[in-house]
Amino acid sequence: MIESTLEIPVASALNAAALPLTRELLGKMNAYWRAANYLSVGQIYLYDNPLLKEPLKLSHVKPLVVGHWAPLPARTSSTCI
Repeated sequence: MIESTLEIPVASALNAAALPLTRELLGKMNAYWRAANYLSVGQIYLYDNPLLKEPLKLSHVKPLVVGHWAPLPARTSSTCI
């Protein structure tokens, strides 16, 4: 059985998914999507200053990006579904 982490039962959530999305919900989803992508890019390319509290400098950026990025596309795409 699939357990829901939402406050409403799974069956109600599935019925609600058929309704049109409100502008407020779309705005929140868009903000979440942008934040998730920003964090992913920051993890890949930045050494320091991820919140850009100071102007971005070359010393903040990794000179060579290596490693595997397997979890990043899943983190930014599947979490919004």
